[in-house]
Amino acid sequence: MEGETVVVTDLHSRNGTVIVLPGKPPQKLRGGESTSVIVGTVVDLGGGVTLSVGQDAGVV
Repeated sequence: MEGETVVVTDLHSRNGTVIVLPGKPPQKLRGGESTSVIVGTVVDLGGGVTLSVGQDAGVV
């Protein structure tokens, strides 16, 4: 998190990190590359591990 923005950064992984923004083709992040993501984004960390970015309601 950077303020109210979710940022995904590839921490120089061996196989890269793939993000899929809603309605867009997959995008592979290079080592050290960061990008902001929105609700509905799927983050593929490799090895069958994926994360979906959702909206959190009520966190104070």
